Amino acid sequence: MLHKFVASQSSFLPEITQALGEKDYGFAERLAHTLKGVAGNIGAQELQQEAAELEKAIKEQWPQPEVENLLTNLGDRLDNLIAQLTGNLPPEPATVAITLDQGQLEEICDHLAQLLGEDDAEAADLLQNHGDLLRQAFPDHYPAIAAGINNFDFEAALAALTTARQFSQP
Repeated sequence: MLHKFVASQSSFLPEITQALGEKDYGFAERLAHTLKGVAGNIGAQELQQEAAELEKAIKEQWPQPEVENLLTNLGDRLDNLIAQLTGNLPPEPATVAITLDQGQLEEICDHLAQLLGEDDAEAADLLQNHGDLLRQAFPDHYPAIAAGINNFDFEAALAALTTARQFSQP
């Protein structure tokens, strides 16, 4: 999970800076929301709180200097955490095959479909937590599902998930 955090959040600062510069506040808010969720998942509570405050500031359109100050503080904390993790984590283990539990897979897919249908950015958290299972269950369709979620194109991700589920029916 920590390896995934480092891999997925290393580009946070440039991505959110670009989104804010382009006045794409919806995307910037989703980036902050995702960071808030994954920081909570790994127990980085201060980072989670700072991401929540940044998300709120973007959503409520606080003055730019305040948002920039929050982003600077959050960026410093995130960079320090990533540096510590990178320096202390053992090499990532080889991927281990996951035993597919059809009931668990159905439950995850139902939940993911619900989140995607509601345009809920929590879909990114679910993908991060269950990506290995989804990748194994839907090897041909997983890239489209992940790309849709990572690009916040939830409609495309839902279509890819629906297609994947249809093709995997026994």
